[in-house]
Amino acid sequence: MARSPDAVLRVARSMVADFEEIIGEITERVWRSVPAYPQVVVDRGDLSGQVRDSILNVLVCLMEDRPPSAAELETAATNGERRALQGVAQAAIIQSYRNAERSLVDTFQARCARMQVPVGALRAGQQQIVAILDQLEGAMLRTYAQMQQRIATRTVLTEPDLMNRLVSGEPIDPADLARLVRTLGLAVDDGTRVVGLALGPAGAPEPDAADEDRDVDPEQVAEIRHHAVAHLAAVTGSTPLSGVVREDDGAPVVVLAVPWSGPVADLAARLAAGLDRRRFAVAAVGAVGEPRRGLAAVGGSCRQAIGALAVGRRRGADREVVLFADVLLEVLALRDPRMVVNLQDRYLRPIAAHEHLVETLRVHLATDLSVPETARRLVVHPNTDANRLRRVSELSGLDLHRVRDVARAVLAVEGLGLGISAQSHGSKALDEEPAPRT
Repeated sequence: MARSPDAVLRVARSMVADFEEIIGEITERVWRSVPAYPQVVVDRGDLSGQVRDSILNVLVCLMEDRPPSAAELETAATNGERRALQGVAQAAIIQSYRNAERSLVDTFQARCARMQVPVGALRAGQQQIVAILDQLEGAMLRTYAQMQQRIATRTVLTEPDLMNRLVSGEPIDPADLARLVRTLGLAVDDGTRVVGLALGPAGAPEPDAADEDRDVDPEQVAEIRHHAVAHLAAVTGSTPLSGVVREDDGAPVVVLAVPWSGPVADLAARLAAGLDRRRFAVAAVGAVGEPRRGLAAVGGSCRQAIGALAVGRRRGADREVVLFADVLLEVLALRDPRMVVNLQDRYLRPIAAHEHLVETLRVHLATDLSVPETARRLVVHPNTDANRLRRVSELSGLDLHRVRDVARAVLAVEGLGLGISAQSHGSKALDEEPAPRT
């Protein structure tokens, strides 16, 4: 490499002195101009770190009048490996380098004009900047291509693949998991307390909706994933693992695994704070599972979160977060709707023709079996409420003083609230006349 003019060295030193201001402008330009980064959920802090390393390496090389060192090229190569594992497209990597290059050259030109650098020296400096960036980009893309080949042959574990395997319960090679954790720079081991979360667009299709009515805009899901990762990284101090999986009905769900040592209710509150309109353009619903130890075991927590998310969406939640621990029965109902329909057939069908009895039973269960509170909510006399409950027991056979019968009644009634009914699940029993009681 030809020796740089002294004027170029002076400009490089002045840019290093104002590095923080320069790096902020360049990161902003790259972040806004490369849509593929938000789509695959590269954390902004992660991108800023990569841009910072690359630009600082260029300025130091320019200031010291040398090509990139082996260590600097190795850093670029490691970034290439990480981007491949995160699922970033090669075009996005190239575009980000080109944007960083243009921003750096523009800043260099402006600085040269201010410091009255001769045109010849300015051009020499520009050429050197481009040459250094080309070497760093080449090292990154070579490693990226090598990793992509391994991904294509499924000889390496990627972040999206990991999340799908965790949720499905597919075995994961501990060595592959450790390698991915190390490459992504995650501070997690077998003893780390990890919580699974799930997010999706608000609103759920009807249980009998056609497949085309279940479609969810993939860009909405990508936006939810991107903002969820950025928000959780900011409020927890740890970048979560994330991916997109499919619910039983085929709807895409964003799934995340977050190291978290505190109460899950606190994590839910922090996630809910990020779902407001100022941060999330897409109306989303979130859910939180119970904690596990280590990433290898967090799949169970993720599945809990997916189940709780389905409950929240069926209930019409909007920008809310549901705790699995709060909706255990509802999750059970959605996982086995036929069981719920059987309970409805047996215990609700006999009172289906009497809407006031069904409503009385629902409110009585919602008030923890309090006759006075049920009467207050229904605006009836407590004696009227007691007579209605007696009639419910006579027709349905439910004894609301027995725990087992109360549990059956809760599942049957909650099922109706979740859209589970004999009609929606292929049975006409609730529409038929009740069978004679013997």
